[in-house]
Amino acid sequence: MTDPANNDSCKSRVKVLEETLTRCRSDLEKLLQVPDEKEALPPSESDTKGAGADLAQIYERRWRVLFDSGSAWINICDSNCAIIEVNQAGIDIMEADSAADMIGKRLPDFVYGGREEEVTRCEAILQEARGSRRQIELCTFKGNRRLLEVMLVRFPDKEQGEQRFFSILTDQTEERLAQEQLIQRQKELARVMRTNTLGEMASGMAHELNQPLAAIQSYIEGCQNRIANSSCDKSDFLYVLERMSGQINRAVGTLSEVRYFFRKDDSRMACENINEIIYNAVNLWKTLSLSRDIEFQLQVQDDIPAVLANSVQIEQVLLNLVRNAEEAFEDSGDAGIIPVIRITTQQIDETMVKINVKDNGPGLPQVSELDIWNQFITTKKEGMGMGLPICRSIIEAHNGQLTAMDNEQGGAEFSFTLPIYRPEVNV
Repeated sequence: MTDPANNDSCKSRVKVLEETLTRCRSDLEKLLQVPDEKEALPPSESDTKGAGADLAQIYERRWRVLFDSGSAWINICDSNCAIIEVNQAGIDIMEADSAADMIGKRLPDFVYGGREEEVTRCEAILQEARGSRRQIELCTFKGNRRLLEVMLVRFPDKEQGEQRFFSILTDQTEERLAQEQLIQRQKELARVMRTNTLGEMASGMAHELNQPLAAIQSYIEGCQNRIANSSCDKSDFLYVLERMSGQINRAVGTLSEVRYFFRKDDSRMACENINEIIYNAVNLWKTLSLSRDIEFQLQVQDDIPAVLANSVQIEQVLLNLVRNAEEAFEDSGDAGIIPVIRITTQQIDETMVKINVKDNGPGLPQVSELDIWNQFITTKKEGMGMGLPICRSIIEAHNGQLTAMDNEQGGAEFSFTLPIYRPEVNV
């Protein structure tokens, strides 16, 4: 089973990398803000000690210190974006023997072989050169792939009388690796939770399969009796075969739903209809659950936009929330209440949709709000308290939020958001 501590470690690595890259980019952007002739930035006191200090030399010294010691790969390029000077960080990132290996080359020259889309992306960056940032994947001199964020800044070279460029590249390979490890651990945790869910619902699945199998057995025994009594009629046999076929389809349908839910999850997200995901989750619950009947009230927005989501993971979140509500009903001991779970969907702005799961049970457990999201904190007699933390982790991996509160009318209310699918971005 995946260690949750490793999951937290991956998150910490991603956070540290993001903070480091942000500081690096901020320092470079401040340096590259070339002042107007009328509004030259004043040097610091340490720089201006001694009369007649030359401002240009001061800025040149500052630039050289950052250029030579910075962790970002910095190039000075000519008007054709060919490298004429590269710092040590660039040499290290590209695993070159010396600067001579890189002088005269352009970014598209470092693209991994045969990846025309990366070449096109590099060319677009070189043509725009407006300070915008883009990610590209380059190949080092030793054949290793590196993911880099590129920013190009155009500036005039008064001495040469032509345009020059700074290309500033920050290495995001380790950040992506940490994110991929985090996603992998998230996938493993979600799979563990699905396994536990199916284990708890195994009796329901056995019951659902036993009914069609028992019916098929009865039909077969009836046919055997008719054959033994020589009272065979073709139309009767056709009728029995049709009924047997229907029961077989029922059993196959149950197994198909379980197989779909339990299939290996590749964690890829796609354009999904959130209403269909909800219908599938509710139908699977009704098929496999043997516990007290729950009345589902689905109030979904018909024209709700598609979301960017992993449908299996979102189904798992919904099933876990329904299971929690059911267990709360059972623990309350109030057999007179008809359990009701209301699921609603609505678009809340141009970027997100919201899904609410409300019940009329006893409400949230008497623990602090922080505790219900902590791993291994549980109010149940059995269980490890992993369900809600994993659910929140899944939703956050979708760039959404999962919250919990008590209903004013009684019961608990869980809400989570998912991003709206945007073709121009989510490709």
